[in-house]
This record gives sequence, structure tokens and C-alpha cells, in this order.
Amino acid sequence: DAFASGAIPGAVNVPAATLHEENRFRNDILRALGATSRGDGTLDFSSAMNLALYSGGVWSSDAAEAIKNLLAAGYPPEKLFYYRGGMQAWMHVGLTVHTPANSG
Repeated sequence: DAFASGAIPGAVNVPAATLHEENRFRNDILRALGATSRGDGTLDFSSAMNLALYSGGVWSSDAAEAIKNLLAAGYPPEKLFYYRGGMQAWMHVGLTVHTPANSG
């Protein structure tokens, strides 16, 4: 609901829980982010995307949890960037917000 009410332009909603190791679709999500399957069942992240993660604000642990789950999956830390202020700080300084009403 929070993402639908406003997001940083270009953002994609990937809830932190979907990156948890118990999610049977986690590797599918990681492959969508650029990881490739190795023959031994592990993932190679050398071509994975750089990701900027954020959540609702400094009070939210969603982005930190997502980062923790990505690191546990083997995602390279140098490809992860954390915007700690989240939407709260983004909106506070008056930056552009994407909503379904102004998408197009």
C-alpha cells in the first residue's frame, strides 16, 4: 500500500520478505536482478544489478532487512546502496514522487 501511494521514480517494489531464504521464489527474483545460475545450484552475482534500497523512512527496517537477505544470498555488498532516509526524507526535501495517478 505504501509503495502504491508514492515511490521514488523508477523504483520497483520488492518486499523484503520475498528475499528471505525460505521464499521458494527467491532465486527467481535474484535471477531477475541479474544473477545467473551456476551448474552446481548456486548463483553467480558478477553480472547482477547495482541496487539502491530504501523504505518508508528512518523508522522502517524493511530496506535493512532486504539488504540482510540479499547479503545472505551472496549478493555482493559493493552492488548494494542504502538510502537511509527513505520516502520520508525524499518527500521532505520536495523531490519527485511517482504515484499510480501520475504514471503514464
